[in-house]
Amino acid sequence: MSGERKELLDLIGESVRIVALTGAGISTASGIPDFRSAGGIWEKEDPMEVATLSVFRRDPERFWAFYRKRLDTAGSYEPYPGHAFLAHLASLGKLSAVVTQNIDGLHQAGGVDAALVHEVHGSVRELECLSCGERFPRARLDELTVGTLPVCACGEVLKPAVVLFEEMLPEPAVERSIEAIGGCDLLLLIGSSLVVYPAAGLPGYRPAGARLAVINDEPTPWESDADVWLSGDIAEQCGELSAGLGFARD
Repeated sequence: MSGERKELLDLIGESVRIVALTGAGISTASGIPDFRSAGGIWEKEDPMEVATLSVFRRDPERFWAFYRKRLDTAGSYEPYPGHAFLAHLASLGKLSAVVTQNIDGLHQAGGVDAALVHEVHGSVRELECLSCGERFPRARLDELTVGTLPVCACGEVLKPAVVLFEEMLPEPAVERSIEAIGGCDLLLLIGSSLVVYPAAGLPGYRPAGARLAVINDEPTPWESDADVWLSGDIAEQCGELSAGLGFARD
């Protein structure tokens, strides 16, 4: 076992209010491509052309031609070692919250109580109407589609319940995230480049004395503040941590 991994396991053993802040890197082992790294989604698509609120309003057909593929495949992904690791922390009674930039719902599918998961970028599990506020489960997408567009009962085009470019983060989720981080004694940053604000500033809300650990395959702006940094393959590192906690590797 590496010295850094043992050090993190020791920190986990000493902690009782762990919060994890997760990004796309925790889900890539599940087969979900991330957005910003080499080969990511935004290398092939210009987000300003397909994933903004303006495009949704101005050209919903173009918007849905891009996003329909995301929703059609969303239910086919399964949780992998990173999600299992956090579920293991929850089963030990040590996990206070998961603050996630991901929209895939894999933390809940992996065994973390939904009440502990704060999705600051929304979720592909639902559709929403910006006109009347109605929400529908993603499973009803085909049923609600008229021609090429999903339509609300009020007649307006539905959008995925995710935060698009030009949209604000959902205030309740952000407030719950700040409250959770503000009460932690160990903050785990897993699989996020943490370069997009306001989510990138969330680690700054941890209280004085709270420890900070980073599990990521590339540097983040928070490495210099970290007590421990585990680099390399995230799924491998999380699998080894689970084993170190006494759980079988998934």
